[in-house]
Amino acid sequence: MLFRSDHGRVSTPTEPTGPPLQEQDLESPSLARVDELLKGGDAIGADLVLRRWDHANGSDAPEASLLRVRVAMARSDAVRIAESTAVQLRRTPARPDLRLARVQATYVLGRLDDALEAVQSIRIPPSHPLTDQVRWWHARILVRSRRFEEARAVLLALAAMPKAKPIAETLLGEIEMLEGDLASARRRLESVLGDESADTRARREAAFTLARVCDRLGDPDAAFTAASAGHALRPASFDPDAHDRMID
Repeated sequence: MLFRSDHGRVSTPTEPTGPPLQEQDLESPSLARVDELLKGGDAIGADLVLRRWDHANGSDAPEASLLRVRVAMARSDAVRIAESTAVQLRRTPARPDLRLARVQATYVLGRLDDALEAVQSIRIPPSHPLTDQVRWWHARILVRSRRFEEARAVLLALAAMPKAKPIAETLLGEIEMLEGDLASARRRLESVLGDESADTRARREAAFTLARVCDRLGDPDAAFTAASAGHALRPASFDPDAHDRMID
C-alpha cells in the first residue's frame, strides 16, 4: 500500500474470491471466519460476522481488537480505523504499522494535529520497510498544514531514495503550486508524469496535480490532457493478502 493518491482509503475487490458468506456464519460467528472472509476479499461479510461476534462477546473483547483494525481498514472507515488503532496501540504500542494506519485515518478525518502527533511517534530506523511511507505521510500532513519548509526538509530525505523520488517530487510540485510558483511546479510534475519507470500511483498523483497547475495557468487544454492521463493510470488492483500482511 505504497503512497496511495486517495490518502489512506483502501478499496475492496468488487468480486470476493473466498467462500461466500453463509447464514451459518451469522448464526455462529467466529473470529476465524472473519479472518477467512477478509483474506477472501469480502470486507462487508467480515464486518457483519464481526459485529455478530462482538454482540455475543463484547465489543471490547481484546482477542478481536486487531481484527477490528483490519475490518475498518478494508472498509475504508476512517472513524473506525482511528478508534480501533487507538485501542490496539494501548495493547501493542511497538507497532509502527498500526501507528501509520492511525496517521492515515486521522489525516482523512482532518485531524491534522493528531495525525502529526501520530506520525512523529513512529520510531523506526532508515532501513525499515515503512520508512518511505512514514516520511511521505509526514510531509503530506505538513503540506496540508501549510508548513512548507518543514515539508521540504522531509521530502528531500525521501527523494534521496530512488524508488520514492517520484512521489517526493510530486509533493514538491504541489508545494510549488501552493506557493504560486506555477512554472516550476509544471516542469517538475511533467517530469514525473513522463517517467514511465516511476510508480504508477506517483505518476497518477502527478497528473492530477499537474491538471490543477495548468488550470491555474489558464491552460485548460493542458489541464484536460493531464487529468485524462491521470484517469488512464490505474493503480494495481487490491491484493487482500498483501493488505493483511501489512497489519498481521
